[in-house]
Amino acid sequence: MASDLDYQALFAKSVATSPRAAAGQLYPYDFAVGHPAAEAFPFQEFVEATARALDKEGRELAPYMPAEGHAGLRQIVARKMALHEHVAVRPDQLIIGNGSLQLIAMLIDCFVDPGDTVLTEEFTYSGTLRLMRRARTNIVGVPMDHDGMRMDSLEETLQTLRAQGVQPKFIYTLTNFHNPLGVDLTVERKREMLRLAMEYGVLIVEDDVYGDLRFEGETPPSMLSMDTAGYVVWLGTFSKIMAAGLRLGWAVVPPALFPYLIDHKLDSGTNTFASMVLAEYLEGRLEQRVQDVVHLYQQKRDRLLHALETHFAGKATWTHPKGGMFLWLTLPEDIDTQALLEKARAAQVNYNSGIGFSASGSAGRNSIRLAYCYPLLHTIEEGIKRLAGVFAL
Repeated sequence: MASDLDYQALFAKSVATSPRAAAGQLYPYDFAVGHPAAEAFPFQEFVEATARALDKEGRELAPYMPAEGHAGLRQIVARKMALHEHVAVRPDQLIIGNGSLQLIAMLIDCFVDPGDTVLTEEFTYSGTLRLMRRARTNIVGVPMDHDGMRMDSLEETLQTLRAQGVQPKFIYTLTNFHNPLGVDLTVERKREMLRLAMEYGVLIVEDDVYGDLRFEGETPPSMLSMDTAGYVVWLGTFSKIMAAGLRLGWAVVPPALFPYLIDHKLDSGTNTFASMVLAEYLEGRLEQRVQDVVHLYQQKRDRLLHALETHFAGKATWTHPKGGMFLWLTLPEDIDTQALLEKARAAQVNYNSGIGFSASGSAGRNSIRLAYCYPLLHTIEEGIKRLAGVFAL
């Protein structure tokens, strides 16, 4: 009789010894999930767009899609970049991906060998950290403040690495409404980051997947719009203004880099069906869709800020995001938010401990990320009240 197979002996070295658990239940007061609002999805309009798209392009579902993605959706993205980012982008500079995370994986695969160095903010998107760690990347976190990554710290880090003979492969930065902190990288710092990248010969991956969700102020220029020498790869997504389940994002790629990245996109074209339906739906209604989503998410952000002022004032500090989906709450240093997570879930509240976003893997234990777009508006106040009870504040 055959014995049980020892999977542990077969795993690659990059496989985590404590793998990520499968997605679990959603809680009544769930501030952990970075989902768009389910109530905002335009169900009937999407049904109608599906019928139109199939009537126009249904036969195109039979062949494989080109690796760069659906031509019609790339044309819409090019128009969107001109409208929202004031950047002239040709469709042949665009790669459609299975969400922005596939595109980040593509960049890591193209540039990073085990042991190579990549720079990020000291706290950053946990999905990116997971991919980098799987590739056995040396992740160097750069300190932040309320204006994003500090440029004095970035310059010091680059100088130190150069003195050690280390050439970083790229700087990964979330520029608008940072995940998890919710802060913006200022225009002045964007200019300085681009200058430093050129001085030290480092690529910039400008991840702006939350940039559409601006509640306050004007949209600042991107580093992509300032780049004249091909130092910036820019990432965007439709997950935040439409639905995460569509799994459609895009990269704006310098022309000289385009064929190399396409060669590292390991699929036969990203979801033709979802691409053609989304292109049909967005035709003529992109601006209105963004406005509708922004209006709802601003209400939720404001409700969360009010609840925090009511239940946490004088006991904790928090960021004031001008848009996006996340807020960073910092508690007294003796509170271990990871250790208290099960207690919170017993109270039907869920959150992400700050340690999960730490580039070092050890910071942020007394902080949490609060995601405010998915919870229903009327549940936010009660959820924050229960959270204060969990932390005994």
